[in-house]
Amino acid sequence: MKQLLLPHWLFGISGLLFLVLALAIGGQLEMNCHDTYYIIQFSHIGLMVFMMQVFYAVVYFILRRYLIFAAGIFHFLLATPLLVFIYVFIIQNIQTNINQSTPYFNEGYQLFTYICLFIGGQLFFLINSITAILKWTKIKSSNN
Repeated sequence: MKQLLLPHWLFGISGLLFLVLALAIGGQLEMNCHDTYYIIQFSHIGLMVFMMQVFYAVVYFILRRYLIFAAGIFHFLLATPLLVFIYVFIIQNIQTNINQSTPYFNEGYQLFTYICLFIGGQLFFLINSITAILKWTKIKSSNN
């Protein structure tokens, strides 16, 4: 059971769950932003999230001996629930017309807040990865 709580397993399993979610949900996101009209399939958004989760799983697997365990778990706990929330509740319920005349577009600010929290989780990934690489190079240089 302790093996499943390692960050690379958590990100790998959640990536597979996002893949199933991406293939199960149909529909598309249609956005009219000024003169540009965007159409994005929900399955494509889910596949991008799957690829991102698998990328984190691979990096955590490669650097597993040198990573800070608590930072990896915190990254998972901050990033993954926010991704689920953004994917299921925000993206599928967002208004399709982003061209609003008021500067205080509430749904836009909500989405921006969740994205900022998600980016904060990614900073933990970067800090954890950089410290692991520095530890690895220090161990390599001390062995020579």
